[in-house]
Amino acid sequence: GMKVVLEDGSSFGVLKDVMETGANDVYIVKTNDGKDVDPSVAQDLEYVKTIGKRIKDAGANFVLDFHYSDTWVDAGHIQASEAWKSMSTAEKTAQIGKYTKECLNALTEAGAKPDMVQVGNEIMYGFMGIKVAPYESTGSDWDGFLSVLKAGCAAVRESCPEAKIIIHTDRPSNADYANYWYGKLDATGIDYDIIGLSYYPFWHGTLNDLKMGLDNLKS
Repeated sequence: GMKVVLEDGSSFGVLKDVMETGANDVYIVKTNDGKDVDPSVAQDLEYVKTIGKRIKDAGANFVLDFHYSDTWVDAGHIQASEAWKSMSTAEKTAQIGKYTKECLNALTEAGAKPDMVQVGNEIMYGFMGIKVAPYESTGSDWDGFLSVLKAGCAAVRESCPEAKIIIHTDRPSNADYANYWYGKLDATGIDYDIIGLSYYPFWHGTLNDLKMGLDNLKS
């Protein structure tokens, strides 16, 4: 299993010790596979199979985050993988469904079936090279974004029907942004179970701002 080795030679098992603190979810990022993947962040299917099975064998919940890119993506970096960036929206819609199902089926066969699956990372401003904004903007491609996102969520539901689907965004303290953005998803019938949020005090305000934003989302 995984362990951390200290300078004095002593070590401790990561999963066991983390679970003993009361944590029960382990979150793993999945980057794309292939020659274009950034080696500094590469977590390909074989890696995720191995670590995912360790998580499951330890009795923890396996949370899988698909980045759908060759490198790290977030609110400021929405690039698609090199192999997908020139695809049309229709091609990306088909590709995300195919890729998601292939990965999840392989993980299930390897004994590493995720308990929760996050479709994209901090996608409030888009993903897979498709740009949107949480407000009215002529630069947003909501039709394309929603088409691709819907296909990704549907693929999760088909391959892992018991898994919870996470939609992950940032700026939780901005109620106007959240209402506009999640209103788009709800109007289109995007299938998801959990809203995952990134909160950075430097950009997103105080804890009281966060609380008001969370109360807004709950309502």
